[in-house]
Amino acid sequence: MVPIVGAMFVAGRFAPQGRFRSASYDFAQAMIVTGAYTSILKYSVQRTRPDGSNSLSFPSGHTSSAFSLAAVANRHYGWKVGVPAYVLASGIGLSRIEKDKHYLSDVLAGATLGIIVGRTVARVDGERPAKKRLVSVGPATDPHGQGVGLGLSASW
Repeated sequence: MVPIVGAMFVAGRFAPQGRFRSASYDFAQAMIVTGAYTSILKYSVQRTRPDGSNSLSFPSGHTSSAFSLAAVANRHYGWKVGVPAYVLASGIGLSRIEKDKHYLSDVLAGATLGIIVGRTVARVDGERPAKKRLVSVGPATDPHGQGVGLGLSASW
């Protein structure tokens, strides 16, 4: 995937302003950010692969990269490109399980990470997506790490 994204990035630098130029930058950024987060998690968690070859199973890097690219493609080109991209990314994830390189949880974590990164970095025509009103609830702890509860966040 890296050579393809690299070639697209170089081609995008020579393209006039527009969708392809913007998408090529976002594809490259998604690959870099996804690779960094995936590596940090792999070396932090150190989960042994199903085949026992090493301790870098969680999360699946192939899957996280594929899903980040699919998310960027979906953002720039819509569902007609996004759906086939997500199907291809799913096939990559399933092949990693079939080759005994990852557990299902590794692939699901990689897919989740990839989608989050891809949706975060994607900009259409260089513009950030319109800000939406958002309310979220998530786990929280006190500053000393002694209590556990729920945190509520709202933005508009």
